[in-house]
Amino acid sequence: VSSGSVSSESVSSGSVSGSRASETAARLATTTAPDRLMLAHYPGDGARYVAHLDNDPTDPGHREGEPGLRACDRSVTAILYLNPQWEEAHGGCLRVELEGGGGGTKGGQSSVDVAPSAGRLVLFDCRRVLHEVLPSFNSRWAMTAWMND
Repeated sequence: VSSGSVSSESVSSGSVSGSRASETAARLATTTAPDRLMLAHYPGDGARYVAHLDNDPTDPGHREGEPGLRACDRSVTAILYLNPQWEEAHGGCLRVELEGGGGGTKGGQSSVDVAPSAGRLVLFDCRRVLHEVLPSFNSRWAMTAWMND
């Protein structure tokens, strides 16, 4: 880990138990590609996105919309970052809460921050992984796709 960023290897190792990994792998076998992508831009004025699940059954709008595009259909979130000159001072990291947080995780961490560097692709189970975008102090771009099961 350097400059507050985490590699995909650091995030994945030790953060998911064997049974959860097997369950997720089985779900991924039936996952379908998305029909649409979302392009998000944060203008650099300290904008952020609060902690949330992308498929949250407690959200009142969870089942609203066209089948295949509803939050309840999502199984995996994929985010591709498009920020070629990202620096730590720019902020806008993706904070990912590790399963079982509160000291029982790798190195006692309950979360990791992922830098939104150009070309970085982040994938996670959107039913289980609580995440947020920290305040961004520079223009920040991300393309998101939700795969369905």
